[in-house]
Amino acid sequence: SSITVGSLGNPVTDNENDGLSASWHGTYQFDARWRAGLSFATGPYLDRDVKSSLPVGKDLKDYYQTNYGFDLDYSYGNVITFFEWVHGNWEVPNLGPDLDMDGLMMEFAYKFKPGWRFAIRGERLFFEEVANSSGQNTEWDFDRWRIETGIHYRKNRNFIAKFGVQVNETLNTSDPDDNVVFS
Repeated sequence: SSITVGSLGNPVTDNENDGLSASWHGTYQFDARWRAGLSFATGPYLDRDVKSSLPVGKDLKDYYQTNYGFDLDYSYGNVITFFEWVHGNWEVPNLGPDLDMDGLMMEFAYKFKPGWRFAIRGERLFFEEVANSSGQNTEWDFDRWRIETGIHYRKNRNFIAKFGVQVNETLNTSDPDDNVVFS
């Protein structure tokens, strides 16, 4: 649990909106292999730079970002799996309905020798639709997916060598060239 200044997506030491954000994550360990968790976070997110464009009588603290989610992990021997779902909601001035999105992530890892690990992760963001100025429903941002895979060697807690590939795809628009090979 924490209370921070700044927004959920940008916790800072210099408070950009005079608000406080709260977050909580709780877990339950079913047995040595299974663990589940719940998360919740909420707080104002608009920067004071937009204050002059807010509706009359409204303040930065009137518009909240709220996230909640669920995670589950399983490990047995050399295998580790992790799944996470999160829902995000933004109260937006001058728009009407809130903006919502859902994110999913799943990871599989295998420790095949002491210090060596292979992992693959898939992620997906789904943005809900809102009515545009013509009254037609459209996504408020473009859905995205990412697949990342790699191998790493950990000699000790101060030395980790990694090599991996990340493929990113933005749907329903021209896809930016943002795929990555990293080491």
